[in-house]
Parts: sequence; structure tokens; C-alpha cells
Amino acid sequence: MKPRAVLDSSTVVSAIGWQGEARRILSLLAKRAFTSCTPAALSEEWAEAVAMTAALPNWRNPNWATWLVWLRTVSVLAEAVPLRRTVKRDPKDDSVLAAALGAGAAYLVSYDRDLLDLGKPFGIQCIHPRAFLIVLVSSLASGG
Repeated sequence: MKPRAVLDSSTVVSAIGWQGEARRILSLLAKRAFTSCTPAALSEEWAEAVAMTAALPNWRNPNWATWLVWLRTVSVLAEAVPLRRTVKRDPKDDSVLAAALGAGAAYLVSYDRDLLDLGKPFGIQCIHPRAFLIVLVSSLASGG
């Protein structure tokens, strides 16, 4: 069974804006190596974060809006679940964790230290994009 993952906005911005590990995750999503899940609210957060970052001078992708449409299209829509306050340093991140929980995701992929420091809340592995790539490549190698 393919892993289910929620991509945090930090991962989406990096993937769409620059070459690197986060972009490789989107390439593997295009190859159906995993299932991306998102509630509508997180999808809107992706759009806001990418639009804001795209205004910066070092932004590398003029086609970012098309990328967002594609990402929304290939992601499974999920409902976030109500959640008690979990992310102490940045309570706004609770919505991302609630999204992963509602999606039944095994992974929450992020560069955000506040999320990564949680470890494995509610059985969801908060994981850096580089580590998620290792998981995906291992899964593909084992025929998963």
C-alpha cells in the first residue's frame, strides 16, 4: 500500500519554487509513489504561502499557479479533525497536524521545526523531506 502523507506549506513552497529534495517529492507524487492528502484549508494555505514567496526576487518558478492546480488535483481531499492544542510553540501548526490525522496519513512532511520536534504525535511521523525521500525510495525498492 502506498504511504499517505500531508505536505506542509513549507514543503510545497520549496518544491514549487526551487530544485531539490522537496521537488523530488513532487516528482515521486507524479509517479504515484505516495498519496498526498489535504483538507481545503491547507490547500488554501499552500496557495497563500506560494503566492507570498513568489513575490520574492529569488523565486525560480513563474508557472507556480499551474503547479498548485496540479497538486490540488492529484491530492486526496480529507477532512481535518478537531484536535486539542498540540504544537506548543506555534499553535497555527495544529491545523496541519489535524489535517494529517483526518487524512489517516502516516507522514506529515515539513521543514517546520515546530512540527518536526513533535516526533510521532497520534501515530503520524513528522518527517523532514529528505527523510521522506528515503522512505519513498525504500518503499519503491521493496515493491511497495
